[in-house]
Amino acid sequence: MARTRPPRKGLPLAAFLLLLFVLTATTAQAAPYIRTLSVPGLPLTVLLDERDGLIRSAYLRSPSGTDELPSLKGHRLVRENRSRPYVDSDWRADLLWQLSFAEADGKRGIDLWIAHLTRRPRLWVAESPTGATLWDSLSINLDLPPGSALYVSAILPPYDENKPAREGRTLSFVYTIGLTPDGPSFIIVPSVYHRLQEMTLLLAQAEGDEVLRGRYDSLAKDFGAMAKGQHPSAEALSSFGWRRLLYREWP
Repeated sequence: MARTRPPRKGLPLAAFLLLLFVLTATTAQAAPYIRTLSVPGLPLTVLLDERDGLIRSAYLRSPSGTDELPSLKGHRLVRENRSRPYVDSDWRADLLWQLSFAEADGKRGIDLWIAHLTRRPRLWVAESPTGATLWDSLSINLDLPPGSALYVSAILPPYDENKPAREGRTLSFVYTIGLTPDGPSFIIVPSVYHRLQEMTLLLAQAEGDEVLRGRYDSLAKDFGAMAKGQHPSAEALSSFGWRRLLYREWP
């Protein structure tokens, strides 16, 4: 008498649900995703076309049209900072918007700066290169005035024409960016640079590399001058990696 084979049992419910979750998560990760970033009350939108967490294309929409942001390709958004000061003497808050992006390995990146004034609607967009520095591992409380933000450069100025600038896990120059009636600009906030000078002097004393210690001393000297409202050295100004991408205005 031939035996009949018992019906095959399916996966237990818990295992089936786990498999379904893994497949869904994998598919979702690989699928394209449109991220929309906007500021309430302002006609500005950043569109990020992402796949696997990295940007494939990016655009900025405003009443003046749609502008592509090609330098963001291959990056991922890591943080953003918005400041809404009153700069141009009307009742509507203006905007300084800092969006920070990093490459896949996290070693380099871009800060995207979007500034908008409302009285006579104007828009500025700029970018500045970033990278991993020693500042990333330090906790410093800085009291920034409204309408300002920090740009932490990836570069420690050479302070010696015979030596290249330093990048990587070292201190670097820090620039205070402020929104002015003429758009975003490098400004000097003495209280911020006083605190940065204190921290730089402490790290210079503990630095075992004599060459690097000398550069930290020069960096602290620059910060000290700015703590008094003075301009930094020519080396610091030449290391300011700021590039304007576009300017727009509309009625």
